[in-house]
Amino acid sequence: MLPRPLLVGLVLLGLAAPAARTETLPYQDKTAAVETRVEDLLARLTPKEKFSLLSGDNAFSIRALPRLGLPAIEMADGPLGVCDNGPATAYPASVMLAATWNPDLARRFGAALGRDARARGVHLLLAPAVNIQRVPQNGRNFTCFSEDPALAAAFAAPIVSGIQSQGVAAAVSHFAASNQETARGTVDVRVDPRVLHEIYFPAFRAAVEDGHAWAVMDAANQLNGFYCTANAWLNTQVLKTAWAFPGVVMSDGNATHDTLGAANGGLDLEMPSGRFLNATQLQPLIDAGHIAPATIDDKVRRILRLEIANGFLDRPQADNTLPKDDPRSAAVALQIAREGLVLLKNEGDLLPLDRAKLKSVVVLGPTADTFPEAGGRSRVEPFHSVSVLAGLCTALGDSVHVDFLPNAGISHFSQLLDTSRYVGPLKLEFFRGRKLRGTPLATREETGIDHAWGGRPPEADVPAENFSARWTGLIRAPATADYVFMLESDDGARVFIDDEPFPLIDLWSDHAVKTQTAKRSLTVGSTHGRGPSLAARLSRVGVADVPRGERLLTDRALVALWPEATEELPELLGICDRIYTLSEGVITADVPRDRATSEYLMQYMTQVREEDHV
Repeated sequence: MLPRPLLVGLVLLGLAAPAARTETLPYQDKTAAVETRVEDLLARLTPKEKFSLLSGDNAFSIRALPRLGLPAIEMADGPLGVCDNGPATAYPASVMLAATWNPDLARRFGAALGRDARARGVHLLLAPAVNIQRVPQNGRNFTCFSEDPALAAAFAAPIVSGIQSQGVAAAVSHFAASNQETARGTVDVRVDPRVLHEIYFPAFRAAVEDGHAWAVMDAANQLNGFYCTANAWLNTQVLKTAWAFPGVVMSDGNATHDTLGAANGGLDLEMPSGRFLNATQLQPLIDAGHIAPATIDDKVRRILRLEIANGFLDRPQADNTLPKDDPRSAAVALQIAREGLVLLKNEGDLLPLDRAKLKSVVVLGPTADTFPEAGGRSRVEPFHSVSVLAGLCTALGDSVHVDFLPNAGISHFSQLLDTSRYVGPLKLEFFRGRKLRGTPLATREETGIDHAWGGRPPEADVPAENFSARWTGLIRAPATADYVFMLESDDGARVFIDDEPFPLIDLWSDHAVKTQTAKRSLTVGSTHGRGPSLAARLSRVGVADVPRGERLLTDRALVALWPEATEELPELLGICDRIYTLSEGVITADVPRDRATSEYLMQYMTQVREEDHV
């Protein structure tokens, strides 16, 4: 007979329950077909969860759904390198890549971008930009390839496939006919279908059909009377139906203008947040029958498809085996620079330089000793770079004297920032909304003005968007002379000096990076600043007397006000002969008035109450 203690132990062992096994749901099964997983997951979402996926979160991500194990989908700008994630490899401009005429190098470039994104945990890279270089003054031309649709298409597809070969989804932008920065958020581009298909569409079609891009970003402009984000012909008929695009149509930042148009116009994801595609706006339209529930399901299905097909539910996106400062990426950037150089003229066989005959070299220009970057959403902070000046000095050695004249041309703005001097600190105040009104959300002191918030909150108590900031301080003229004030901004900014009612520099509009200068004579020792008593809350005031539809002139007698002025200061309506409302500097309407002149209005402007000021 077995000893009793052992018998007890056997009895206990027999009663122990087997370990519980966690059930793998169909959408969690990595071996299941993508569509099977998508449909299973879609059926498990609540209406609230569906709505939450249709708009951005924290400016650059798609919301996580922890209940179901869906991670936040992180995005980054990336036509010339991964932005806003610390230092990264900065690649040559896309137009230089196209000048290589080497699609294989384009695919290597895409793969390098994909690795750089994976090293930083980025799921969706907002690249490439494939618009046609139609307007020479377009500030984004350098991020695109060519004025030739065939060449642009030849490079779009391999870059997309290269990015996506690394487990990163690519978002091709800006769809479509986004060819200018002036009024890019309002301009109505009129192009007939044949021209669109022959010139403006080929690069996008190649990215979708040959590169299999998972996302397409709608442009901010209108196309043939409809904003691209609400253009059913563009998004649904052409992209999703004719080209059989299975992925996500997302908006450019703040390019969505209404709920019904966007919902029924083929937009799936509103960025950077849900001003229009949210439960509060969508549900009443669904209940009224204006938006079909199947339309919402299709949008959600596309977002889930992108996440599942790219493995975002099955693994961490950050690959820690990849170096952030990747020598393979640096090698690709160098190869693009070498192959993309085009020598247009070489009089007297000056190049290559002969060291044996050289005694001295002069290098001209403010960017010769810096990393020359174009700014905006294409700005990348490199780990390391070699300037033209440093490269020449190294190549020529000690036997050749090198002179450097940085100010032979227009000074570079970033260099001038280091020379800006103020009398004491600047007071920085943040306000909710764009009108600098109410109690400041946050206040601090600064010694200069140089910020790139990149869609992130500038302070803990300040939202990531729909805020305004005001710097107030003093400058003192070191000598009696004409001084040049320079302002560079992405979107609205303006400069006031002393108690003048109108801005010295006015960039108060929606735009990409712009630089504007203004000249002002100052007397030695004079101190200049900005008091609270004269800056009216008007965005723009000018002087005009021109018929509707003509450009605004500034040498006439009557007053032109922006529409918000008539809303903000109704008292003004009674003191003008005629009020003109403007859009992009064009007279759109006029309202006769019985009394007063523009001079009276100007006098009134200097007496506006303090609580009306910005």
